[in-house]
Amino acid sequence: MNLNITKQQVETEMITEIRNSGTFKNFVFSPLSKVYTIIRALRTAIFLFVDTNMISLQKAIHPHSSEPEDLQEHLIRRGMEWKPELPARVSIRIGSTTAPVQDTPIGQGQVITTEGIEENKIRFFLLDSIVLPANVSQDENDMYTITARAECFLPGTVGNVVQDTITQLESPPDGIDYVNNPSSDLLQTGQFRESIASVRARIKNFDSVSSKWEPAWYISEAEAFSYVKRAIFKSSRLLGTEGQVKILILGSSGPLNPTQILELEDHFNSDENDPGGAAHVLVENLNTTEVDKIVYVKFTAADTIPSQSVLDQISEEYFISLLEGQDFVDLNLKTIYQTLPNCVEVEFDPAGNVDVPAGSLATPALTYQVIGMVNV
Repeated sequence: MNLNITKQQVETEMITEIRNSGTFKNFVFSPLSKVYTIIRALRTAIFLFVDTNMISLQKAIHPHSSEPEDLQEHLIRRGMEWKPELPARVSIRIGSTTAPVQDTPIGQGQVITTEGIEENKIRFFLLDSIVLPANVSQDENDMYTITARAECFLPGTVGNVVQDTITQLESPPDGIDYVNNPSSDLLQTGQFRESIASVRARIKNFDSVSSKWEPAWYISEAEAFSYVKRAIFKSSRLLGTEGQVKILILGSSGPLNPTQILELEDHFNSDENDPGGAAHVLVENLNTTEVDKIVYVKFTAADTIPSQSVLDQISEEYFISLLEGQDFVDLNLKTIYQTLPNCVEVEFDPAGNVDVPAGSLATPALTYQVIGMVNV
């Protein structure tokens, strides 16, 4: 069954069947004719009350085609969770450029921002109410500050700022005129909600695990961590290092920091997960090769273009299917898009395959996008 069927496709199939059967053979099939009006009414009824329900049922049965509501059920049955969107949390130093003469309260919710024009500022707020004591000592920058926690107003990667970029205060209390984030290490890495394609891939990896310490088990265990998007397993034989395996990680919102890498290594090398000293696990960030393209997917008419989420999901599933060192090939992605009803052409700008070296993984650049359009 075609899981991306449209009203236009139902109409086209009906007209073809009616013409082949000889029914209404003396009638004109023009858009304004009575016959065409009947066909459009039947098309809508079939699409809404037959095809839509059948497609929903078909999608729900298998994780590789399920939509979010049904995917959630597949995750629950396997003891898994959908990785949520998270705002970035940072450790900051806040206080005064001069020695305070009295204790100064700083309220929870105090807004601090990065520099720049107003619409480009990234805003954070303090998570706790704190007090800058009168006897506070100078810090390494000769400022009178204390440590506090702050959270970005927006979830996702926007709050994953580098050090020394949070420097502005909005309406601070008297005596408070300095703020800074002295480290790039985040208390919590901001990330977007896990994509449908990623959830489907994790379920597939989970279902392929037959026993502990097989490659699929290592991958499934690593991808269960919220900050891991992809994991690639390297065996001792492949590495040429006896008694050692390696897991290469693609982070959900950029390279993993040392704390996250250590957490993964501790997980795999714990008493529960260590197979007995024969497979000490090392974790490293995976190198990436960005694919910077615009993909134009062309259809016969505007009402045959699938939703943007369908177009984006196909592209993401293609990236997830690529292995380490596997090139991005225009023709392979084009072939997938051409399985969509009424897709007549797929063009790439710039055209040409992207070479991916060994030890690297093809990933979409920030400017990579897919555009559905009418073929002209």
